[in-house]
This record gives sequence, structure tokens and C-alpha cells, in this order.
Amino acid sequence: MNYDGIMLGPLQECNRKAFLDSILDLCRPGKEFWLAEIGIAAGATMAGILRALQRHRPDCDWKCAGIDIVGGWCFHSGAIRSSCGQWLEPAPKLEDLPELPARKLVYYDCGSEYFFNHAAGIQFDAVHVDGCHAPTCVARDFLVAAPKLKVGGVMIFHDADPWCQNDPKEIQGCGFPIGTRQALISLDILGVPHVTGYRKGWAVEHNIIPSNAACATHNRGGQLCRGSVIIRKTAEAP
Repeated sequence: MNYDGIMLGPLQECNRKAFLDSILDLCRPGKEFWLAEIGIAAGATMAGILRALQRHRPDCDWKCAGIDIVGGWCFHSGAIRSSCGQWLEPAPKLEDLPELPARKLVYYDCGSEYFFNHAAGIQFDAVHVDGCHAPTCVARDFLVAAPKLKVGGVMIFHDADPWCQNDPKEIQGCGFPIGTRQALISLDILGVPHVTGYRKGWAVEHNIIPSNAACATHNRGGQLCRGSVIIRKTAEAP
């Protein structure tokens, strides 16, 4: 698919094709499609997703929800309204979220555990995990979102390339450095280096580690493009 002109934000450009393909491949005409983003921040990545859906899946009944915490590391409601305003709806109570109109976005000021525990009646097709990247936070996001993901659905973890892990300059809101890969290894999703994931019911589809050339090409403001791990749910947990 052609994603020319669709940006996901400065730290996501190296992930663009695999990231968007993994989402849009699940979106079918006339079918309801649910996406959740943990850590919507300023809405840059969500805006790119919505533009891709609008361009390539105009007949799909997609519905999107973003969550973040007011006062968190980079949450900015004004920026979300600016970047995603044409799709944005006033957020209903979480128990009423299933009634969201098609091709609309809402966002909530809450953590992932509260969101997935209260968004009753929804099974998500895709979840983007881009909130706090400390190991315990990433693991928690996976564990609360996994039961709410459909079999065949995907979960995408950003900030997963090796060289941004445990960087003392990248302290997260909870006071710890990035540890996305550490979390995925502790969850048995990634194995030791060069070994694919082996958690039962999950398959690793992409382990995107940007090359130095890709980082140089997509460098924005001195920040390097960062990789993602994309996994697919193949079965319900035993």
C-alpha cells in the first residue's frame, strides 16, 4: 500500500510500512475494527494511522481509542485536537464505548488497566503499546490488554530497538529507563538474542531494529528513529 505523505512521528518512521500494514491488513470492508493506543501523547502516531485508514480502508467501520495520563510524560490534549480533530468525538463513558460511531476517535485520561477493565464488550483487533516504556509498565500493559485482543489481532510495542534500552538519558515517567525488550523477554515473547518468541499463543511477526542508515535518514531534532516489535495473538491463553 502507498503511504506517501503519511507520517507516524519522528521516532516511528523506520516502522511505517510494517506498522501500518499490520493494522490495515486486519481491517475489512463492512467489518467493525477496533484499535487502542496506550500512550496517545500528542496524537502524531494516531493521526498517521487514521490517515492510512481513511485512504486505504474508507469502507471499514474502524473505531479508535487512545489513552494517556494527564500530567504524564508527553500527553498533550491540545495537540491531539489539532492533529486528529477531524475524527475526534467527545469521549463517552467507557461502558458506552461500544456505541462509538464508525471512523471516529476518542481518548481517555486513564491508565491501561482501568481502560481495558472498563471497556466492556469490546475485543480489539490491534493495540499499540507506546506508554511508559519501563519494564514493569510494558509488562503490565501487555497483561491487561492481551485478554481483550482478538485471536489473529496484533500488538505493537514501540521503543524496542536494543540501543535505546536502559539509557540513563531516557528516564520514563515512573523514574526508570526504557526497558521494552527486557519486558518482552521477561514475558517470554522475545527469547535470548537471535531466538524468536516462544510464549504460547503468540508469534513474533516483526522485530524491527533500524539500521544506522535508517536512523540517519529519519533523524528529527537529534532523536533517532526507534524500532518496534509486532506480535500476533494466535490462540487464547490456556
